[in-house]
Amino acid sequence: EGDPGLIPGRGWKDGDGETYLDGPIKEIIEKRRLKEIRRFAPELPKARKPAQAGMLAQAWSTIRPLAELDASFSPTVQAARDLRDFLEGAGAQLLAEAETQAAEGYPLRAAALLEKVATDFLGTSTGDLAAGRLNDLQRDDAYREVKRAWRAMDKAWKSAERDKPAAEILPDLDAALAESELAEIQVIREALRAALFRDGNPGFMETWRQLSPEGYLQ
Repeated sequence: EGDPGLIPGRGWKDGDGETYLDGPIKEIIEKRRLKEIRRFAPELPKARKPAQAGMLAQAWSTIRPLAELDASFSPTVQAARDLRDFLEGAGAQLLAEAETQAAEGYPLRAAALLEKVATDFLGTSTGDLAAGRLNDLQRDDAYREVKRAWRAMDKAWKSAERDKPAAEILPDLDAALAESELAEIQVIREALRAALFRDGNPGFMETWRQLSPEGYLQ
């Protein structure tokens, strides 16, 4: 019903200009963010692969523009939000794991986990929560104590890397224990000593890679 602004019997051709339908259609496209949905929709399957592989930062950065569109009516946007919720759930699990590690005497592991979440979920409530907890942890006496001990452990690592004899490596492991007797230092020190005596410097370095805070995240 009504006049669409077209010439009867001919329809619309290039050069005719806008019809009375163009304005409302443009308004719908803009209001319902249809161009943006079409633009970002291909990112949804791209984000699922890294999400399944545990690559949270890559998945989140890929899906975020689509998930944050103001277009709740769209099944595509809703699917992106479902994936976002899955990713934030994974982030919440890492936060819980960080709390457990800190309580069990592994503050450096806890800090590594919190830093990962804060970085991977930058600009989200999950990321903000992780950043706040990391800041609190780094002011804690236990964290500072283990951090000092870790410097001695790092000296032992560098000696092993330079193929120094065990007699030059062991004193730094002992110095680490003198700084802190928390589980993080005790357990790793004993594992490094055992690896050094059993497999020499290569075994020491491999054990270090596995048990260091960075290695724990792998």
